[in-house]
Amino acid sequence: MNKYVNINRRRFLQRALMATAGGATLAATQGKLQLMKSALAASTCSASDEKSLVCVFLLGGNDSFNMFMPYEQTAYDQYADARGDLAVPRSEILSVNNGDAGFRQELAGVRDLYNEGAVSVVQNMGVLIQPLTRAEYLDAVASRDLSKVPEGLFAHNHAQKLWQTSAGTVAGSSTGWGGQVAEALAGCNTSDNPYSFSVAGNNTWQTGRTTLPMVLHPSRSIDLMEGYEAELDNDDWSDSRAALMNQLLQQAKTDTQFLAQQAGYTVERAKLSSERLGNILDNTPIINTPYDPDNKLAVQLRRVAELVHARNTLGLKRQIFFVAVGGWDTHTGQKSRHSGLLQMLNDGLYSFYRTLQELNLENTVTTFTASDFGRTLTSNGNGTDHGWGGHNLVIGGSVKGGTYGTMPEFEIGGVDDGGNKGRIIPTISVNQYSATLARWIGVSETDIENIFPDLANFASKDLSFFA
Repeated sequence: MNKYVNINRRRFLQRALMATAGGATLAATQGKLQLMKSALAASTCSASDEKSLVCVFLLGGNDSFNMFMPYEQTAYDQYADARGDLAVPRSEILSVNNGDAGFRQELAGVRDLYNEGAVSVVQNMGVLIQPLTRAEYLDAVASRDLSKVPEGLFAHNHAQKLWQTSAGTVAGSSTGWGGQVAEALAGCNTSDNPYSFSVAGNNTWQTGRTTLPMVLHPSRSIDLMEGYEAELDNDDWSDSRAALMNQLLQQAKTDTQFLAQQAGYTVERAKLSSERLGNILDNTPIINTPYDPDNKLAVQLRRVAELVHARNTLGLKRQIFFVAVGGWDTHTGQKSRHSGLLQMLNDGLYSFYRTLQELNLENTVTTFTASDFGRTLTSNGNGTDHGWGGHNLVIGGSVKGGTYGTMPEFEIGGVDDGGNKGRIIPTISVNQYSATLARWIGVSETDIENIFPDLANFASKDLSFFA
């Protein structure tokens, strides 16, 4: 390491805030989580039972009906008629399921994993409080009785919060279902190391009642105090820098102001957590599976793979991860933009799964996609507008593979259209999807009922896409 590490004040504060938002909070509340058993049923994990859940959030609203679409000729013709100039040419679709449907050609790697049985496609899902037909939805809108309709459906901020909390209203929950799952599984992790990580900043999904994720940069050093240590070749400048930082931390901890004290302790805990985690990752074996360092998703997932690889050393039976990439709000230039986005998604997911195979961990990690909403079938002239239902992918060695749910009717004003623009009403709820994932990682049925209260409104409580 260069002894004159260039860490300016702004960068240090950014890194401190990232670490303290998650690492220190987790370290401080690890004991408190054990007290939550009165509110959350205890989960148990056997000695060899290790699982990690990875959420890949596509920020902006993925046009997933151009990610996975009909291929059978009659169904394709209906799809192409509804989509107009946005329709993917049939020659550019990689067919599966004996020619019934297929992936857009940019998803060749995902299609290969699908054929290997490692990918499930969950069709036409979205935020729902209860099942809704077209007639019921239009009646609710006309009468302004929206008690059965999720709030703020087509706004990005509202849709993301509804997805990440599995609540029917924006104000319905301040905690994400990922954070609640982490808290329900706290008893599985006996070490003081963080077990909920984000490489895409703070997010609602991992916000629990008493915990936040440890937020990490996808490629920079994890050590919060890099450049502030006194061991850099015994350099006087580094020694003075380290001494001053330690003095400031000690001063804060002894300050008479409560907030200053807590800030000092918080940074100190974050410092220790980041040092411990950084040392562990520095000593894990090298991963050989190649990935594209210019692919934003692949870089984030590489960091996730490193943390999964280190989970035995970290003493963790359960881990929760959040990664995210933006750019999916394709109001303009959709034809070219969406193709590139899907290529990024394909390459990131494919390299991540092959990395897990290299580490012999693919059966213990499940990766799933999520997005604000689907998009309208109709074009706005240069792209699409905010929709509702859409497809999502679940990837892992434990999934059954195949398709789940039903492909919608691609007909403007048809039985699945929530209006006359091809804004498709979902037939599978985020609650059903999320509960299935939570059940796989070990959350008890009692906790699932508490975390996903609207699940009671649906006949199927589990989508059965795990073996």
